Amino acid sequence: MKRSAPIFTVIFATGILLGMIVNQALNAQQAPLKVIEPLKTDVAGMEGKEIIVELVEFAIIGFFP
Repeated sequence: MKRSAPIFTVIFATGILLGMIVNQALNAQQAPLKVIEPLKTDVAGMEGKEIIVELVEFAIIGFFP
């Protein structure tokens, strides 16, 4: 029983240390979205209406937030 306490302490401390390191990697900021607006024009015959075409580029990270 006396021998298991130091082993438990080392394993516990190692888990905390690894958790701190992995936490930094998981909280890394993602690349911002890149938005391009190639077309913006008024609709013929409809006052006050316009059409906007946007192209959005984002990094594929394996899932969509």
